[in-house]
Amino acid sequence: MAERVSACQPLICEKCEIAFTMRKNLNAHLRQFHPEQDVQVKGSQLCGLCDCTFRTVTLLHEHLQNQHSVTLQFVNKTFYSEEEFVNWKLQIEKDSQSSFIIRNSSVKKVAGKKLSYYICHRSGSFKPKGERIRHMKASGSIKSGSTCPAVMNVTAVTVDGIMEINVRYQSVHIGHELEIGKLKLSKNESVDLAASLQLGIPMAKILDKTRENFSATRRLSLTTRKDLHNISRDFRIGGETVQHQNDATSVAILVEKLMNETSNPVLVY
Repeated sequence: MAERVSACQPLICEKCEIAFTMRKNLNAHLRQFHPEQDVQVKGSQLCGLCDCTFRTVTLLHEHLQNQHSVTLQFVNKTFYSEEEFVNWKLQIEKDSQSSFIIRNSSVKKVAGKKLSYYICHRSGSFKPKGERIRHMKASGSIKSGSTCPAVMNVTAVTVDGIMEINVRYQSVHIGHELEIGKLKLSKNESVDLAASLQLGIPMAKILDKTRENFSATRRLSLTTRKDLHNISRDFRIGGETVQHQNDATSVAILVEKLMNETSNPVLVY
């Protein structure tokens, strides 16, 4: 989808001051009317160490290495199943106290190839959606305000039913601290907490239980009442439906399992 800006923030051609509402139209104008000027189109990849911006993360990587003497760490990995890749990714995220979210993906059906691009979840700036302006959290936005260079380029190819997944991973994070409190609870942790809420266990007792054997490197130990409210909302605890059928099944199975045990292995009421 082409980038569109609000009427109060038009994109202005630096050469002739014509205003555009979409970046693609500005770019087309620059190519057609100002090619001899070598007009530079401002990029959206902001360096976390200075004010320079770049059109691609690759150019940002080169800038960090050449201008800031940052030693980036690239790793190539190959996996032969989706499960193997996911388990590796989860371990990387656990060890580095970070999270990688998928930015975009595309499938080339003829070649049987799927390309996926993952970025650090703290990369970029917070952008309120629509006219609604959300109150900023006391701990600040998850977004760092710049482009984190940590990325994963994933190429999955399936030939004759055999899958091969090749990953190009850059592991160095810049522009933010690696804070466990900025991570989301894992899927399994959310399901466990949802099951406890479904059983009617008070939030105060759930929070007390999460803080037993406290560890500053475990996101579960930092569970807040807000987290529990979000889980109640997402799983529609107390409502008629659950947002995702798979989540509903997971919670139902776990609740039944817990109710049949003398001691709740997750949370004791």
